[in-house]
Amino acid sequence: MKPTTKQSLGIFWYFSEKEGQEEVEGLYVCGCWCAGLPDKEFFGSFSKTWSDGKVEASVYQVDADNEKSITISTRILEWPREKNWHPILEECLKYLIVRGALVAWCGGEACGSTPQMLDPIDPAGHIYAAYSKQNGFVCNSGLNDEHQYLRNDQLELFKGELMLLRKNYKQKNPASEKTKT
Repeated sequence: MKPTTKQSLGIFWYFSEKEGQEEVEGLYVCGCWCAGLPDKEFFGSFSKTWSDGKVEASVYQVDADNEKSITISTRILEWPREKNWHPILEECLKYLIVRGALVAWCGGEACGSTPQMLDPIDPAGHIYAAYSKQNGFVCNSGLNDEHQYLRNDQLELFKGELMLLRKNYKQKNPASEKTKT
């Protein structure tokens, strides 16, 4: 039998300089912006999206190839009940959208924090769930079901929406192109 989602979601968590990192149960919650990346402190209430279960969260800003993204490393201390899993994930992803992200996604250690993860590759970019205003919430397996990543056709929907939003942003903000190096 293949592993369940609960068995599959893990990340490396940084404890301290002395203790280093250790693999723990958890996931990375990521989102990308065109510009105006919020301060890390703006995400202080993220843990409250977990109405069931218990988590610790740490926020990282990523700036790769003029891409702006936020990654929230989410260590799961206590798993939520199965019936609450999808609603909690959806709220986590919406949390980023409400704060200006164009698209949000999550996954375990293999899930990258840059929007290039939305490019369909085998096995579908290691993205477990995603959310956007146009496409809504998409996730293919429950907490205790066989773990499944998003399919390539699902990733294409999110990538297409992201590309359109970026194009619209650049048309409305032509000066943003001049600041690229």
